[in-house]
Order: sequence, then C-alpha cells, then structure tokens
Amino acid sequence: MKTQAHDEDMMKTQAHDEDMMKTQAHDEDMMKTQAHDEDMMKTQAHDEDMKKTQAHGEDMMKTQADDEDSGS
Repeated sequence: MKTQAHDEDMMKTQAHDEDMMKTQAHDEDMMKTQAHDEDMMKTQAHDEDMKKTQAHGEDMMKTQADDEDSGS
C-alpha cells in the first residue's frame, strides 16, 4: 500500500512538472510577444522619423519654389 501511495505521489509530482513545463513554455511565448512589441515600437518610431523626413522634404520643395518666385 505504501508503494502504491508513493507511486501516486510520484504521478502527482510528474503532473506538476508537466504543468511547470507548460508555464515555462508560456513564459517563453510571452517573452517572444514582448520582443515583438518592442520591434513594433521601433517600427513605429521609424515611421515617425520617415514622416519627419517627408515633411522636411516638403519644406525644402517649398523653399525651392519660394526661391524661384523671388528670382523671377
């Protein structure tokens, strides 16, 4: 009987270990998600920089047009 009880405890421990492994896998997924979010934030920051560059390019075109107007 003691052996059977011991075996049941071992099975519970094994089940617990499997749960812990699932939790660890979940944590790894969460870390991947977090890394993905950080990449998305970098992409967003890059997009904002691109908009600034575009706005700067438009300003440069206006300046050039103004220069042509004042030159004529």
